[in-house]
Amino acid sequence: MGYIEETLGDWATDSVKDEHSHNGWASYETWLFSVHDDGSSFDDYTLESWNDIKNNADDYEDEEAAAKELLHRVSEYAKEMISDQLGIYEEKNLLKKDVLLGFVKSVNWLEIASGYIDAIPTSDHPLWIKE
Repeated sequence: MGYIEETLGDWATDSVKDEHSHNGWASYETWLFSVHDDGSSFDDYTLESWNDIKNNADDYEDEEAAAKELLHRVSEYAKEMISDQLGIYEEKNLLKKDVLLGFVKSVNWLEIASGYIDAIPTSDHPLWIKE
């Protein structure tokens, strides 16, 4: 069980998995993205976000709120990166653009982000320690 699932429990599981799973992933699109992505483009951003949230722990009500913020940041970053890489916003062919946008919208970015977050060394867990 990863950090996100441990911290957010059913909230993380319910938002990541549904009845349309594919090869253990939330959807075919999520699985396909994970097959072709080596994660290296997200490693620095994930760690940077992790450290920013950890350094500003007082801004969050509790660890669950901080974990949700981290998940949100990383998932939005991943979605924007793939949209840029696919050239969706510059695409002139409307059918191709709609298909690409449909793909991006079908990826479960929370599941993708959770994988990046789980790759953070466990020595950096927990998110913070309040005194």
